[in-house]
Amino acid sequence: MTTSSVAPATDHAPRSTRRAVSTWRAGIGAAFIAAVVNGMIFLVARAADVSFLVRFSSHQVASRVTRGSVLFSSAIAVIVGTAIAALASSRLRRGVRVVQIAGAAIALLSLAVPLSVHANTATKLALASMHLVAGSVFIISLRLPGRGGRARVEPGGPGPLHSGPASRRWAVAAAGRADGEAAVDPGRGGVAAAA
Repeated sequence: MTTSSVAPATDHAPRSTRRAVSTWRAGIGAAFIAAVVNGMIFLVARAADVSFLVRFSSHQVASRVTRGSVLFSSAIAVIVGTAIAALASSRLRRGVRVVQIAGAAIALLSLAVPLSVHANTATKLALASMHLVAGSVFIISLRLPGRGGRARVEPGGPGPLHSGPASRRWAVAAAGRADGEAAVDPGRGGVAAAA
């Protein structure tokens, strides 16, 4: 007869998994927002009679940028960035911050594409604004609550559970500890009032 031991089930996923999941949630929402906003920019520009005819080289035939390509490109760029951010957040302690900095650099470098194509000025400006929107929405999505070191606030609670030395000093003063030490509740990850 053999016996097997089963590890007890835990209620909480590992922190790296929670970070990756929250990154994906924010990223999927950001992809949707980037596609919608860029789609609106496209529609407004088309209503203003922007041609969206582009050529990547002077001997190439001009092709028209379509609404579908704008929506797809906006969403896929943010989703690829989100995949990289989710991987980085599960592997590195400050992975999301690294991806934010890289995303900002890539967004700025990507402006070279719409500004260097052979097109009229209005088309170049509309396409460049779409690049900035997609990059900005992606970078901002990584700073949503629960992302990248922002303080968590419990509903109805006194304030942030963990946000740095200033909050700890405030909590020590509020707890009235004469020795300057704060009692830490390891289950919540923050400062608890002294008994």
